[in-house]
Amino acid sequence: MTIKPKAPIPPPIRALLNYRWVNEWELVDWYTDMVLPYPHPQKKLNWFEKLFKKDWQIKLEESLGRNKALCGEF
Repeated sequence: MTIKPKAPIPPPIRALLNYRWVNEWELVDWYTDMVLPYPHPQKKLNWFEKLFKKDWQIKLEESLGRNKALCGEF
């Protein structure tokens, strides 16, 4: 009797939904759960942009940090 591997869950909607951007950190978390590095490069923020980060940017940065730590990218 062989054990079949579970099929991966589909990623959350990434593109546009009703012309609004959907949370990208959910997609990064999906890649982290699948133990895959997040393939899309991120824009580097300058010091002024870092000073006034929005909530979604903070969540995305935390998710990217967990993804890099888990997938071995340093």
